[in-house]
Amino acid sequence: MSNYEEIAKPAGKTQAAEVAPVRDRRQDPVPAVKILMGLNIGVYAVGLALGLSPVIQAHAALFPSEVLQGRQLWSVFTYMFLHGGTTHLVMNMLGLMLIGREIEFVLKRRRFFVMYFISGLAGGFGYIVMAALLGNTAPCVGASGAISGVLGALVALYPNQRLYIIFLPWFPMRAWVLGLVLVTVHLFFMFTPYGGRVAYDVHLFGGFAGYLYCLILARKMRRRRSLGGMPAPRPAPAPSP
Repeated sequence: MSNYEEIAKPAGKTQAAEVAPVRDRRQDPVPAVKILMGLNIGVYAVGLALGLSPVIQAHAALFPSEVLQGRQLWSVFTYMFLHGGTTHLVMNMLGLMLIGREIEFVLKRRRFFVMYFISGLAGGFGYIVMAALLGNTAPCVGASGAISGVLGALVALYPNQRLYIIFLPWFPMRAWVLGLVLVTVHLFFMFTPYGGRVAYDVHLFGGFAGYLYCLILARKMRRRRSLGGMPAPRPAPAPSP
């Protein structure tokens, strides 16, 4: 199919034809958010369907003690594609879909991938450091560190953007306020007995990584292009992951 179409415009008694380019959306690259969601859902579905979840977890989950002894170093990357259950997967993918689309719209595909994986790796390394300090030997799985980085990116790029939290739709918060609340809550649960089995340290390290990456990137873009600010985000509600 041609990428052009003729648009006829009236000009008195005759019509003059103009040739205008038409974007063929089939040539657009697949959005990073869709790729990441497909990978996460695919890994979980394969493990569930073939009964391989225990094997996958044993070889790809993040075991701090193994990494500290120089074994399973790849798990600092692979852990972010595993999930502990359907609810864990659904909540993470919901956060990635609702927040990630808006951040990818601004950063574009390549930078979004970079930010996402930097955040996930930072969450993994942060978990290892805290595990060594606190004597934690539990394995870690989930994309929450990377997705927290996406939320951190939102705070860095649009600190005053009003967000409608999915559990509190009647009480919008500015992004920086939500970020401050989440940091405070995470620190509380990290150093008290009430944290349960949630890896709050992964969230914190991943969130800070995404925040710093986009803070530095935004400053470079403003200086290079003299924009005076980032482009306005598309209006869409965004929950916390």
